[in-house]
Amino acid sequence: MSGSLPHSIAVANHTMTPPITPGHTQFDTRSDDDTSTADLNARNAKASSDLIVTISEEAKALAQRYDQLREEDRRIKEQDEKTAAELAQELEDEFADDNY
Repeated sequence: MSGSLPHSIAVANHTMTPPITPGHTQFDTRSDDDTSTADLNARNAKASSDLIVTISEEAKALAQRYDQLREEDRRIKEQDEKTAAELAQELEDEFADDNY
């Protein structure tokens, strides 16, 4: 095996590395306007506040939808109970008529 490269060296030579910009990572989402920590903190606080408002609005909408579904379910059950009672009464009346 003389002349062959170890596997780790061979793989390392065939992988590409992206160019790196000094001072920023590829995941850095800061803009160039955020030069101070205070500015960055203010932006993050605003974003967090907006997210909390959004989550609260979604929770309120879900709660309203849940209430609507619960009310609709209650109405359906009442209607089914009335229908079952009416059918039972009809059967009872029919049975009573057949016995006379």
